[in-house]
Amino acid sequence: CFIRQASALPEAAIPATHREDPAGTLITDGVPGPLAVRCGQGVLLVRQLQREGKKPLDAAAFLCGARLAKGACFGTP
Repeated sequence: CFIRQASALPEAAIPATHREDPAGTLITDGVPGPLAVRCGQGVLLVRQLQREGKKPLDAAAFLCGARLAKGACFGTP
């Protein structure tokens, strides 16, 4: 999966309830806005993703097929 559109926010933008979450943790479910993913030093707001060989999707549409829940953790296989 490739991130096509995203922006970074500083550590201060992380809700207090998620400050101890490990990097890669999904802290919002993307509905109705972007996916917020906890990073090492802040938050990555992912607005658009694209799976290999597929068309780009906004975050909410991606979640319809991906079935990720808040608290899911992205990482290396």
